Amino acid sequence: MHSCMSQLKAAAAVTVVVATSSSSSSFTPSTPIQTRRFLAKQQGVQGDLPRRRRIDRHQHYLNLMPMKPPNPSMSSVNGKSINGWIRPLVVFGMGYALGGFSAPGWERHRQINQKVNASRILLVLLLSRNVWTSLPSWAKPHLMRRLRSAMKKLKSVFVSSSGEEGVDEDEADDDDDLTSLNTFASKLQTLMTTVRDKMDLNEMDQDKFGIKASFMATIQLLGQIKSRKPELRDDIYRRSGSTVDASSFSGLDEMLELADLAYDEHKDGDIKTVLKSMGYDMIKHDKTEVPGYLGHYVALKTDEKIAIIGVKGTSGLEDMLTDACASSVEYNIDRPFYDGGGTALRCHEGIFLSSTRLADELDPLVKNLLVPSGYKIIVTGHSLGAAGSIMLGVLLRSRIPSLQQSQEKLKVYAFASPPILDSKSSEACVPFVTTVVNNCDCVPRANIAPALTTMKFMKRVDTKLKLKGLDMSNFRSTMAF
Repeated sequence: MHSCMSQLKAAAAVTVVVATSSSSSSFTPSTPIQTRRFLAKQQGVQGDLPRRRRIDRHQHYLNLMPMKPPNPSMSSVNGKSINGWIRPLVVFGMGYALGGFSAPGWERHRQINQKVNASRILLVLLLSRNVWTSLPSWAKPHLMRRLRSAMKKLKSVFVSSSGEEGVDEDEADDDDDLTSLNTFASKLQTLMTTVRDKMDLNEMDQDKFGIKASFMATIQLLGQIKSRKPELRDDIYRRSGSTVDASSFSGLDEMLELADLAYDEHKDGDIKTVLKSMGYDMIKHDKTEVPGYLGHYVALKTDEKIAIIGVKGTSGLEDMLTDACASSVEYNIDRPFYDGGGTALRCHEGIFLSSTRLADELDPLVKNLLVPSGYKIIVTGHSLGAAGSIMLGVLLRSRIPSLQQSQEKLKVYAFASPPILDSKSSEACVPFVTTVVNNCDCVPRANIAPALTTMKFMKRVDTKLKLKGLDMSNFRSTMAF
C-alpha cells in the first residue's frame, strides 16, 4: 500500500511538471493558496492575486438605496453637522418645561400619599374585587340597582333636574322577592321585633335578669337530670300523643331515600341513575339556588302510576336565608284545602313564598297530566324540603279540588319538618301528611314557643340563684357559683 501511494504522488508531480513546461522549476503546490500563486506565476501575473471578498449584505443594500442630496442650508461646526447639537437641546428643553409644569402636581401627590397610603388604597381595591367576585349571582343585580339609584341621587344634587319625575328603583322592589336585600332585611327586622316583644327582651336588665348565670345553671341542671334519669326523656316521648298504627311505617324507608335524593349527593351516582335503579324515570330536576326558591325533582313510575316530587332541604346560604324569614304571616289561599275549612291560614313566611312559587311551576304538570292520567302523587322532603312538601300539598289540594276526594291521590312524607302552620291547619293536614321526627331533633322544635318556655324556666333559675347568692353579680357570688 505504501508503495502504491508513493507511485501516485510521483505521477501527480510529473503531470504538473509536464503541464508547466515553460518553467524549469519542479515545485509542486500542496495548498489552495500555493496553487493560486503557482498558477499566477505561470500565467505571467506579477504579485499575488487579491483574495475573494464576502459581500456585506447590509452595506450592499445601503449602496443600492438612493442617497439624499446634502442640504445646503445645514452648516457645520468644526466639520460636524449642527443637527447633532439641536436634538439634545430640544429634548432637554421639553423635559425641563414638562418638569416645571408637573412639579406642583407631584408635590400634591406626595402630600396625599403621606395622608393616605397608596398601598392601603390598592389593598381596599383588591379586597373589594374579591368580595364582588365571591357574591352570589342573584345578589349582584340588586346591588347594582342600589348603586345606580345612589349615583342618580348624587347626580341630582349637582345637576339640575329637567322636571320629569321617574319611578325610584328602590320602590320597585317586590315585597315577596327574597333575593332583594332590602326585602330580606325588612322581614328579618320584623321577625326580631316580634321575638323581642314576645320574650320581653326590652325590659330585661342585667341587674334584674342574670342571663349568663341562669344559662350556665340551666345547662348544668339538664346534664344532672340526664345522668340521674337517662330514660326520663324517652318515657315522656312514649307517653305523649297517640299510638301510631304499624301500617303507617310501611314504605317509610323508601320515602326517606327519595327525600334524600333531592340533595343529589348519593354515593351510588347521580340522582337520575339512582332513580332509574329504583324503577323511576326522572322527567324534571331543578337545581335553582336562590332565596325564596326550592330545588326539586319529578320522577314517574309508569307501571304503578306513581309520581314522586322530591323537594330539597337546606344545603346552602340561599336556603338559610329562606329559613330566616320565619315570621308568622297570615295568607289567603284560593280555596279551602279540606272540607269545612277556610281560606285564611298562618304560615312560615319564607316557606310559604317559596312553596307558592313551586306550586305555580308544578301546577300545569299536575293538573293537566298527572291527575287526568290517574297518577298517585307523592311529595317528600327533608328539613326545609319537608316543610315545602307540606305546604305544596296544601296548595295543590286548594287549587285542584279533585285531590280532596281521596286521601290516596296525594300523600306527603315530611322528615324533620320545622313548624310552619297554625294549630288548626296542622290538624287538618293529618289525613294526607305523615311527619317523622327523630327523637329530640331541634329543627321540628324551632319555634318561638319553646324559646319562651326556656326563657321562663331560666328566669325561675335566676330567682333561685339570687336567693342563694350565686347570681354572679359580683366577685364573691361569682366565686361561690
